[in-house]
Amino acid sequence: MAMGFNFYNQRSTSATTVTPATTVINFPTDRSGQRNNRPGPARDGGGVRLSDYCTCNSTKEHRHTGNRELRLALATHIPRPPRSSHHKLRRLATVAGSSTFHTLLRAVCLDRDCLPLARLLPAMAGITLVSSNKVFGGLQKVYSHQSKELKCEMKFAIFLPPSAEDRKLPVLFWLSGLTCNETNFIQKAGAQRYAVEHNLIIVCPDTSPRNVEIPGQDDSWDFGSGAGFYVDATQEPWSKHYRMFSYVTDELVELVNNNFPTLKDKLSISGHSMGGHGALICALKNPGLYKSVSAFAPISNPTKCPWGEKAFGGYLGSSDKEEWKHWDASELVAGYNGPPLELYLDQGSEDSFLKDGQLLPQNLVDACRAAQVPCVLNMREGYDHSYFYVASFIGEHIAYHARHLQ
Repeated sequence: MAMGFNFYNQRSTSATTVTPATTVINFPTDRSGQRNNRPGPARDGGGVRLSDYCTCNSTKEHRHTGNRELRLALATHIPRPPRSSHHKLRRLATVAGSSTFHTLLRAVCLDRDCLPLARLLPAMAGITLVSSNKVFGGLQKVYSHQSKELKCEMKFAIFLPPSAEDRKLPVLFWLSGLTCNETNFIQKAGAQRYAVEHNLIIVCPDTSPRNVEIPGQDDSWDFGSGAGFYVDATQEPWSKHYRMFSYVTDELVELVNNNFPTLKDKLSISGHSMGGHGALICALKNPGLYKSVSAFAPISNPTKCPWGEKAFGGYLGSSDKEEWKHWDASELVAGYNGPPLELYLDQGSEDSFLKDGQLLPQNLVDACRAAQVPCVLNMREGYDHSYFYVASFIGEHIAYHARHLQ
């Protein structure tokens, strides 16, 4: 549900509740009705923030005026109104957090009041707020949107550290594993505290299209829903919707950059299990897009393991296995031609899927050695495949990416 805001005039206690699609912004007036040109808290040349004069009522229980959470949700700077009562102001303002508006503001001064400073603003840039929770001083949000690439509604989670209120930040994309969605990582890994420490935005998409009415999509835990494998399917009926590679590397990147305070040329990517495989192929197939890549217990050689054979056979077809190699990190490293890129890998020694031959990290290490692509494999003694393992070392990985994103 889209977030609504109450915008107050200081002269009156009345409020107008509007959605982001029809937002009205009023500069405060004093009790005499005169426009109040006094600046709010000193920032960006003495302007005022929308959040200094509004309350958020996205839920019935949550009403808070001018706090950090609201400023993070809006991160909006509006210049002070002009002193001349008939001066027209045109300014392009950007609203980040819940959405991005590129808004043409016009000051309309009517005698002693200057109420409708902004006309109706455009609708949100294609995203709808699902949830928002404060954690470690930042905001953990989940949004939904209609994906053009996947032709269905998708959700993604995004963590905005407190520093996102005042400046643009690098972004770490996280890809989750089989059966997961956009919430597993944000609820179990404890990554937010490290994102605050290193001033990183973290974005977590879902792992597949949902509710697209493909027969059999929910029949198996390792194929279909929750198991998109981050490839672009070529086989019917999957090819219409199951294009997770293009979604993650193109559509989602653009969506995040257009709606949040990001440094567009400072992106990194990481993931776990199937998501580790996804992170590796996204980086190897897009030289220069990501400054760094890391993976926890990745499916390192999917063309040679049962999980990969099942997924690739269904999404890419079983007749031409040469096509599979274009989606296998252990095959892609041989042809990598781009900026220097190190593969930073992590693996628990007691991982049952490692013992079952699903992960094959040594195959990737050997392929990197042959191709002279830098590779680090951290073998973690006694750890398994769970999020207990991920949570134990996510801080090291975030610090690793932060160094590359400086």
